[in-house]
Amino acid sequence: MRYLSLALLSPTLLVLVWLYWTFPKGAVSLWRRLYDGAVIGITLGACVVTSMQVDASTVASTIDAFGRQSGQIWTQVKPALYGYGVATVLLGAGLLIRSLIWRRGSAR
Repeated sequence: MRYLSLALLSPTLLVLVWLYWTFPKGAVSLWRRLYDGAVIGITLGACVVTSMQVDASTVASTIDAFGRQSGQIWTQVKPALYGYGVATVLLGAGLLIRSLIWRRGSAR
């Protein structure tokens, strides 16, 4: 069950990464591709680390006299949600920095 959050996270994360990689069409320099690759690598690594850390810190519900407590699903969903948050922040920051560095008309 530990890697279920990564299974929940991976399809949407792959779509976000694909959108980030292909966002502006046209001629793209080698430096820009290296920058994009670094942002994507950092994002994927941070998502996996965040998801694993949140999964390790989430306390599973206990079984008492009335059965399992409600909320058991959040032990799998919470790490995926934190992973989505990290991906959104890092890819958004990457887009912002990329737009500041490679403005239209600049020769970089």
